[in-house]
Amino acid sequence: MIGVDIASANSELFAFQCRGQAQTFVAQDTLIAAITIWKPPGDFVDRQKRYLFVLGTLAGGPNHDDILDGPRELAVATADTINPIPYRFVFDPPLALPYRGLFAFVVQAGDANLWAVAACTEDPYPFGQACRTGPIVFCAIPGAPDCNMPSTDLCFSIEFCGAGAVNVQHQSWGRLKKLYR
Repeated sequence: MIGVDIASANSELFAFQCRGQAQTFVAQDTLIAAITIWKPPGDFVDRQKRYLFVLGTLAGGPNHDDILDGPRELAVATADTINPIPYRFVFDPPLALPYRGLFAFVVQAGDANLWAVAACTEDPYPFGQACRTGPIVFCAIPGAPDCNMPSTDLCFSIEFCGAGAVNVQHQSWGRLKKLYR
């Protein structure tokens, strides 16, 4: 798992009117199980959908011409005035990245939407950075990125599946054949 703990949040970034907030990250594994972002605490139920895209990168920033997955939409109808509200995008089956390395995800607002995502301005994730994405007609994909926030990161969590070894019981070929007839 990689990311920025929500406890380090000290800022909010806004996604609005087909614009988004992005985060670059280094994937040490190629199978993503889930990506989580957080909405700051609030006393109203926010039914606005967040749209998630996973992108390749170009020159260290999100490459809006290299969409690996998305849009995935998620609305969380919860209000909490004390705790940040998680938006957990689950990949079932897991999202297979083409290689290990630098990638980005974008959480984008729909047309006529406005919402905040928790962030930290103290560079807690030195392997990536937050970026804004511009608008694009009909909100179909993320627009061009603006990565002029070098010390800012979104509060996020990426869960990987891991490719570790799994213990199995040794069985003979004959026994396996018998089980699956």
